[in-house]
Amino acid sequence: MEVFNIFPLTIVKDKIIIDENDRKILVDEIKKMKLEENNAGHTNYAWTGDTKGYEFLFSNSIFNDLSLKISKSIKN
Repeated sequence: MEVFNIFPLTIVKDKIIIDENDRKILVDEIKKMKLEENNAGHTNYAWTGDTKGYEFLFSNSIFNDLSLKISKSIKN
């Protein structure tokens, strides 16, 4: 883990290991969200969940394990 202190901001760089099958499920869920947005007639070139109504990604139970791993890394 690397920590960069750029006052008043601290950036942590760490690697989180995710099983390839689990990773595919997460990626497919995000692709599904983007497709739903495109089907609604919104076809911007860039897609960021926080501006498309998906800002609460970790409320989706599919992302629970990732959320726990990120939390653990932050606490460490």
